[in-house]
Amino acid sequence: MTLIWQKQPTDTGQTHVLIIGVGYYNHLRGGDGYRQGVIASQGMRLEQLTSPPISARAFAQWIVDSFENEEVPLGSVELLLSDVRGNTNFTVDRENVSIEAATLPNIEAAFRAWYKRCDSHSNIAIFYFCGHGVNIQQESILLAEDFGADELAPYSNAMNIDQIYRGMLQCKAKTQCFFIDACNNGSVEGLRLENANAKCFVTPQLITRNSESNLSSRLLFKAAAPGKFTGADRPREVSRFTQALIKSLNGVSCEKKDGRWVVSIPDLVHSVQWLMEQASRRNNSYQLPYAISEGWGQLIVRQRPPLVPVTLRFEPLEAMADATMLELQSWGSPALLPIRPESILQVNQHKEWQIEEVEVGRFYQLTTRFSSSRYRNLDTLLSVMPRSHSPDPIPIEMNL
Repeated sequence: MTLIWQKQPTDTGQTHVLIIGVGYYNHLRGGDGYRQGVIASQGMRLEQLTSPPISARAFAQWIVDSFENEEVPLGSVELLLSDVRGNTNFTVDRENVSIEAATLPNIEAAFRAWYKRCDSHSNIAIFYFCGHGVNIQQESILLAEDFGADELAPYSNAMNIDQIYRGMLQCKAKTQCFFIDACNNGSVEGLRLENANAKCFVTPQLITRNSESNLSSRLLFKAAAPGKFTGADRPREVSRFTQALIKSLNGVSCEKKDGRWVVSIPDLVHSVQWLMEQASRRNNSYQLPYAISEGWGQLIVRQRPPLVPVTLRFEPLEAMADATMLELQSWGSPALLPIRPESILQVNQHKEWQIEEVEVGRFYQLTTRFSSSRYRNLDTLLSVMPRSHSPDPIPIEMNL
């Protein structure tokens, strides 16, 4: 087990996070334990991955640096990584922490410790996995680093996340979220199996939930619907699902309630789905996330307004190609520096202005100048609100 962040337990609720990233698979092609002819290697045609440990690190870094919930603050973060490059370090507060490998025994030990930390008070339980996944008999199976170690029972080193999710009804944590960044497709080999016999660390029971539990919200969010892939491995990049998840938690899906900025489970799901749809359109590679949820649990609760990415387009699109000056100035706050594009030529070429961080809940003065008289110069007031307030981006119409 590798706890990279921990706070002393309190009498009030805390948020406990378990993060697993598996890119290196010892018994798949390219692994030290690979043997040609093993069922796990031939039947599934699975390869080594580079994105999962990078994605898991990015999610862990965001949790440690940016997670905010005034009502249920961060209590612990546990991280397991199997990196094809052999990188086992993670930096926390400028100190390097050696991370244990994401083998099935290590995952099971980490899960049991995480479950125990979550199983009291009004806690929030967050589970994240990124790596290989398959669908066998309508169940999502996640593969640990040592998947395929047993030739006769290759899935004995894998976990059944659907059964684990159902088993978590016994846990007393009031809000439970499972983020699964893995493929969810079947195979010819999988169709031959009566049962994968993958591990279930907490056995589902024929009860609705623990009688002592105050469970009010649950989410099982998969990067791919049943029978679907997540798409090709993104070499040395954070996955699309994890990128969308971090952006949504960071504020794209927030809403202002009672003077505070809140990210709830329904808004989070809608935001991630929308961001992935936009990414799919840009990359001509469609990926369909899949969510099972109940309740309105709040994952993020904070006072200060979040910073969100903003994309500015004109209607018609050609107007942006003619712009010679763009400036966004916070209205009523002259002390704040205006925002300008780093390269107006790049904006002209892409016919849109992408701004990485803009504080929500403010009005901004947009000033635009054009090279030709075809478009009139623009000085207008804009309101920047998070994704949950606006279902679709609204372009600024230009008078020809």
